[in-house]
Amino acid sequence: MKESKNQNELDQLKRINDQLIEENEVLREQLRELQVKSSSTKFGKWFAKRAALVYMGKGLKGSFFRLYSEMPSRKISKETLADLSAHLVWRLTRIGAIAFFVAVTPVLVLVIQTQLMNRQTDMLEKQTILLNSQTDLFAHQISQIDTQNVFISRQNDLFARQNSQVDSQNVLISNQNSLFFRQIGQMDAQNKYIQTQNDLFVEELSHIDRQSSLFDKQTALFEQQINQIDKQNLMIEEQTHLSKTQIGQVETQNELVKKQTKSILQQTELIEAERRGSVGSLMGTLLDRVDAELQQNKLLKKRQLSPELIGRIASLSQSFKPYRYLQNDSLIAKPISPEKGQLLLSLVQSKMDHKSYLVIFNQSNFNYAELTGTQLTKAYLNNIRLREANLERADLSNANLKLADLNQIDGRRAFFTNATLDGADLSNADLRGANFENTKMRTAILNNANLIGTNLRRADLDGAELQKTNFKTADLDRVKMKGANLSGTDLSNTNLQKADLRTSILQLTDLSNSDLRGINLTGAKIVVSKGVNLAFPNLDGAKVDAPDWFDSLIENCIIDGDLKAIFEINPIQKEDLFGKYYEIRKR
Repeated sequence: MKESKNQNELDQLKRINDQLIEENEVLREQLRELQVKSSSTKFGKWFAKRAALVYMGKGLKGSFFRLYSEMPSRKISKETLADLSAHLVWRLTRIGAIAFFVAVTPVLVLVIQTQLMNRQTDMLEKQTILLNSQTDLFAHQISQIDTQNVFISRQNDLFARQNSQVDSQNVLISNQNSLFFRQIGQMDAQNKYIQTQNDLFVEELSHIDRQSSLFDKQTALFEQQINQIDKQNLMIEEQTHLSKTQIGQVETQNELVKKQTKSILQQTELIEAERRGSVGSLMGTLLDRVDAELQQNKLLKKRQLSPELIGRIASLSQSFKPYRYLQNDSLIAKPISPEKGQLLLSLVQSKMDHKSYLVIFNQSNFNYAELTGTQLTKAYLNNIRLREANLERADLSNANLKLADLNQIDGRRAFFTNATLDGADLSNADLRGANFENTKMRTAILNNANLIGTNLRRADLDGAELQKTNFKTADLDRVKMKGANLSGTDLSNTNLQKADLRTSILQLTDLSNSDLRGINLTGAKIVVSKGVNLAFPNLDGAKVDAPDWFDSLIENCIIDGDLKAIFEINPIQKEDLFGKYYEIRKR
């Protein structure tokens, strides 16, 4: 009803507008006629005036001429005077009549023009009223258009939300290739509906008067489209379920592939192990030659090997490569060479002279040797190369390992008691729980080694490189570390009673909670940066080189607690076999 009423008002405005246009045309035509009549009237007046002046001026001129002719003779006739008087009277009479006529004519014109202007004013007032009505109708129409624009903006918001949902659906569709073609059909149908809606919107912009009817059609299309989206969502849920099922199957397949790969790797390693086993027969033959040659040299009272046989031993040791083998139905974590360990044990048990061993170890390579739990007590292993060898639980007590290369070995819980490791390289070695009691390790290299819980009682580490070594909870009772480099080393919670750290370097060393009773720190260079704590160290009986040693320590260290409140330095200097010192004691 409201829309039909608006349409009737628009039709009425159009009729009024057409009527105003027709009346304007009539007024214009009347103005043109008035202008034509006014111009023709002016021309007639001008022509009549000229004719009258010409006509009435001839007699008056003749009368004046005769008067002027008669004046010199002073014989002016009565006829001349009468004629002149008559012409003057007549002229004045004509001038008055003309003046009256001239005076009356503008008044008449003004009266006629006033009537025309009044009529035109009435027409303009009517036209103004019509224009005001038309303006009101236009304002009402604009308000209706604004209302329609609000509806359109709301529809656009719905379209934006709908498009965002479609984008999310497209992301899901891109990950579901197996069911993509079915969904394309649905999306094509949806695109057709959207295209229909776009066409309706174009028609709506060009024909606002038809928008109300199009809204109903559009609403129906919305409902149809929502139904299509609901169907599409159901299909997506079904696709998601199928995708999850497929992912589970793929994961199962991946597990099978992993197991298959593991089996292949095991098979490859086992093939390599079989190949090593075939090489082992050569080792048996070579060891038989060693026994035979040693038995032959026994008569000469020497246990040496010939250079040729030593060369074969060196060549055989180089041919053994590390590999992984099955242990408890799985491959071991780190490649190892049992053949190298077997060869080394056989050579050690041969009891040949040290000269032959030295030549063999200089030429051979026993890296990655498997020596877990082996007995190598009193073995002569100078200059041997045992990088990354497995020495876990091996017994190397009283063994000679001078200048041995033991980098990255696994020496957990191994026994090195009373062994000699002077100059040996134990960098990055795992020596947790090992026993180095009374071991000689002078100038040895243990940088980055792990010695947590290791027994180093009375071990000799003078001049050793111990940078960033982890001695946490280790037993270093009476250990010798004179001149050792302990930069960045962790000595927290260790037992350092009566340890000798004279002239050692303790830069960034962690001594927190350590037992330093009786330790000798004379000449030691302690440089601790901020952030490293000496948390309540026990310094009872420690030996230092100056009575103001606490002052220099506090300047270079951050100490949790007031050491001066617990300990004091005996001002009386003492002396022992190692030199003069000042003793720290409890207050």
